[in-house]
Amino acid sequence: MTLILDKLDIYGIDPVIEDCIFASLLQGDPALLIGPPGCAKTELLEMIAVCLRENSREKYPESPDKWFSYQF
Repeated sequence: MTLILDKLDIYGIDPVIEDCIFASLLQGDPALLIGPPGCAKTELLEMIAVCLRENSREKYPESPDKWFSYQF
């Protein structure tokens, strides 16, 4: 099974976790990632956000108000 995160060069995330992350994004609901320090939770979210932001910039180049943004 090809995972979406693998295509973004993010490896080692359980498929169940990946499904939960993308379900949260599709629903527009917050998700809480819990894990020990150093397990790349922040890096994971930053990489997903960068990809989403670049996609929204390409889709709406003249409308910065429609670009994807995220909060920690």
